[in-house]
Amino acid sequence: MAGYQLMHLDDVVADVTIDDFNGALVSVEKIVNPEIVPYRAARSINDFRQWWADRAIPETRTALKDFLSSHDIKSTGLYLLDNLGLSLSDCYWIRPSGVSISWKDVNLFKNPFQNSLLIKKKTQSHSGQDMTTYTSAYSPDASTGGNLPKWWIIDNDVRCLVKGNDGQTSQQSLNEVLATKIHAAQGYSNYAAYSLVKLPNSRFGCRCSAFTSEKEEFISAWELVGRNDYGKEESFRQNFIKACCSGGLDDAEVIKGLDYMALTDFVICNADRHMNNFGVLRDSETLRFIKLAPIFDSGNSMMYKTPDQVSLSRSLYEKIKGFYRSYKASVEHISDFSLLDVSKLPSKEDIETLYSRDRILAQFSSDFSALIHQRAEIIEAIQNGKKYYEATRMFLQSTGDL
Repeated sequence: MAGYQLMHLDDVVADVTIDDFNGALVSVEKIVNPEIVPYRAARSINDFRQWWADRAIPETRTALKDFLSSHDIKSTGLYLLDNLGLSLSDCYWIRPSGVSISWKDVNLFKNPFQNSLLIKKKTQSHSGQDMTTYTSAYSPDASTGGNLPKWWIIDNDVRCLVKGNDGQTSQQSLNEVLATKIHAAQGYSNYAAYSLVKLPNSRFGCRCSAFTSEKEEFISAWELVGRNDYGKEESFRQNFIKACCSGGLDDAEVIKGLDYMALTDFVICNADRHMNNFGVLRDSETLRFIKLAPIFDSGNSMMYKTPDQVSLSRSLYEKIKGFYRSYKASVEHISDFSLLDVSKLPSKEDIETLYSRDRILAQFSSDFSALIHQRAEIIEAIQNGKKYYEATRMFLQSTGDL
């Protein structure tokens, strides 16, 4: 067991004890500044422990076991601990008790970082006692969520996240680029812009610049609202909006942002808008909310697990993650359908050209293009006065899928 201080910038949040065998948070000895305790951690001691555990890279991350083994790391919790819990999402970190380091020494938004851990180095003192030296060579990868292979780089002093794909194609990266094209054409500014990068395996990955900084930190919907409302569709959405407003946001602007996100997610068949995939940006000093976080992480779209089975009927009845479990419920709770201009969506030819960049997906590119435009036509029909069930039934009949 070892003593640490949970920090936010240079402010002490709490004194905690962490198991140095597995990296788990054992106990919270003292809350020093209640007002800056992470939202989820403030609910209970168990939530505090879980907040810390969930901060670690998921054990299900592709190729993670090999990475940990090759670096002689026993667990993802120790990987997080060895990197002082640092993240490029917010300004929380842990300081070992009795160690004189400050935010400027560890700040990943300003200091260079590594793509591996090894932030601690044992040295021998003159007396022969083991001493631990802390350096600035931290890695943000230890706290980066998600199952896809991903890593952070610094390009011309800009922090950028690079992501790979699940499976044998580049579809998730191509999906991110498609979403980027849609947002740009709509004139919508609050999104993370993804571009393609060539990976060593000859497939495409994607990258985007960090939308956080030491001034603006991300708080997910999951952390903001919490597990107590998970699965309670109405209360979850309403409590998220309420929490946003309590933090200083305008409810009309929040609803507008959620509506636009739901519309574009519907068009690209994004079934994975889970509660860590959206949230708010907070001023790290005033603690007031700035705005909804930019739309990001739209890769699990376009029926990416079964590209050979793409059809309108299959896509409409796909189970989704988010406030609601179905596209029907999600669309029926949209207030303003005019937020999406279907005439500005990428052309069928542009969509086919994009997906044809992957040799495996090229054979399905026309199916992807047709699906996007069929779902856009459903939105257009609703804009023209149809109910959801009327619009979907009409187009399922026209495609022969009813």
